[in-house]
Amino acid sequence: MNPVRYAVLVAAFALVAAAAATAQSYPSRPVRLIVPFPPGGVTDLLARITAEQLTRRLGQQFVVENKPGAGGNIGAEQVAKAAPDGYSLVLLPSSNIVINPHLYSKMGFDPFTDLAPVALIADAPPVIAIPASLPANTLAEFIVLAKAKPGEFNYGSPGNGTPNHLYGDAFGRLSGVQMVHVPYKGAALAIADLATGRLQFMSVAAMPLMPHVKAGSVRLLAAATERRLSVLPDISTAAEAGLPGYTFATWFAIMAPAKTSPGIIAMLNRHVQDAVNDPEMRKRFAAQALEPLHGSPAEFAALIASDRVKWEKIVKDSGVKQE
Repeated sequence: MNPVRYAVLVAAFALVAAAAATAQSYPSRPVRLIVPFPPGGVTDLLARITAEQLTRRLGQQFVVENKPGAGGNIGAEQVAKAAPDGYSLVLLPSSNIVINPHLYSKMGFDPFTDLAPVALIADAPPVIAIPASLPANTLAEFIVLAKAKPGEFNYGSPGNGTPNHLYGDAFGRLSGVQMVHVPYKGAALAIADLATGRLQFMSVAAMPLMPHVKAGSVRLLAAATERRLSVLPDISTAAEAGLPGYTFATWFAIMAPAKTSPGIIAMLNRHVQDAVNDPEMRKRFAAQALEPLHGSPAEFAALIASDRVKWEKIVKDSGVKQE
């Protein structure tokens, strides 16, 4: 065999063996699971139930640490710049990876190159919601009603540049409806005003809407998904309701610093996928109107690449920018 080729093969086998050995000894101490948002939200909830599962399955503590700030960029940057040894991970929503880079002129790190995909966990896709006081029972009826009052309908979000803001902006451009964006300091305040009729539209995850839906003050018109939600099978997709192209995913996933051992990433991916399939996890997901997700690290990376292109256009068309 050619000596150069032989040396390359030996080096490759050595790397594989080293990765396997690292994975076999991992984890030998507690693992930090960073949540780049305050306690209490969906990201925090998913981190805590996932950490419980990984602690039980791997025999080491997975400790959730909340590091909020800058739309989630602070906590994500901390992990991006951590040692790539598998002991610093981040659980974050898709917006931090595929939306923020198009919104912020300076992030301090590049999520596409400084973080490695580990495992998808769940999806909280948005639904289209209106106050039940509006005389519209279908999405088509709402669009007709809103078009008759250009600029008179308001839609809310937890703030400028948030996914909910961009969902509403995209809805307006797709449907031809002119609405005014009203930013709030949190989704709960916006949803409360939706329920009372101060807002006429929101596109937001279903879970925080459900108490108002059950109370009869909020009506769900469609889900921004390709297929009907398993937890809300009676709600039409936007395409079924007459608005094709209004499809979004707000996935939540674990990422690690770039250059983390492939063996460690593969091990974590396997255990997270097993956890997502756990019946107790499925029950907890259903209670929060979350859809479980699966996929290898490679499939996760492909999803990031696809969503990156999609959101680049949406953000550009919206004209929204963050400092």
